[in-house]
Amino acid sequence: MKFIYGGLFCLLIISCNSQEKYSIPVKIENDWETDHVENVKISLDKINLLKEQINGNKYKDIHSFLIVKDEKIVFEEYYHGYHKDKRHDVASVTKSITSALVGIAIDKNYIKSTSASVSEFYKGSVYEDKWDSIKKKIRIKDLLTMRHGLDCDDFNNNTSGDFDAFLRSDDYINYMLDVKMIHEPDKVNAYCTGSTQLLEPVLQNSTGYSVEDFASKFLFDPIGIKSFKWEKSPKGKPAMGMGADMTPRDMARFGLLYLNRGNWKGKQVISEAWIEESLTSYGKLFDFVDYGYMWYLEPPITVNSKQINYYVALGHGGQTVAIYPDLNMIVVITAANYNNESDYYDMLEKYLLPAIDF
Repeated sequence: MKFIYGGLFCLLIISCNSQEKYSIPVKIENDWETDHVENVKISLDKINLLKEQINGNKYKDIHSFLIVKDEKIVFEEYYHGYHKDKRHDVASVTKSITSALVGIAIDKNYIKSTSASVSEFYKGSVYEDKWDSIKKKIRIKDLLTMRHGLDCDDFNNNTSGDFDAFLRSDDYINYMLDVKMIHEPDKVNAYCTGSTQLLEPVLQNSTGYSVEDFASKFLFDPIGIKSFKWEKSPKGKPAMGMGADMTPRDMARFGLLYLNRGNWKGKQVISEAWIEESLTSYGKLFDFVDYGYMWYLEPPITVNSKQINYYVALGHGGQTVAIYPDLNMIVVITAANYNNESDYYDMLEKYLLPAIDF
């Protein structure tokens, strides 16, 4: 549904949610609990100010904005025809999902550890001979931390592992195994979406499940995610590093699982040890942000003289699952802001965090 604005009012008979003042998110049976922001110590006036900034187009191209506080959705807005049941491309948030699946496979002893050589899981495959003596040094950990050593950097078109060429290739894995090594693994961070695809055979060949079935059985079903849809490679395999689709409410479920250290309603879906390991820095991406196992460990923010720590699953265009452990809070954003994604950091720091009484 497209919303058409005229002056200060909505021309459609149905009221435009984004033009109204704050309202409590919709409660659905067997879904999220919802509550008023004031009941979780968030200023109503400041939340309405945040809404005004979005409605006034200060922060452009937002498709959804959710706040989960104390395990309840307390703010939920949709724009540009999106709604709570409509899936959205989450881009590289997919990588954080992949990281979780690797952790579950290790928890369940399908994979011994992140120190295992990736090439071990390609034995007997059509790709076995593509692993030369140097590439055989790449461990699972090196792919999770973007310290793979490959000549691949999504933000450098001069590398042999060019992202656009990777997308145009008819075999993602074959393409990546043709990319040369320029560093020893675990020496240099370089953000390379294609390298994440090398984990697909690791999961399938270690567990005996397809990635889709493994994810459904051990991650999505246990925490109630029903919306996840994999983008497929030309070979019909899940794209491990990009482009999966899910609803914002299900993105929030994934965030809550990490906020609660892998526990979901009393069941340990992912071990706390894996969560801790995943949220440890293994170097800096782009020279300024610490990177764990496909999670960004952001520098602390100081608000009202208090320091706030947080970590984020991020995707191109502003797809965001931001987790604030000290505030017991998750923020989910979906968007199409492909030119200035840092706008949303500004929005959270200037308008959301000062609204919280902590």
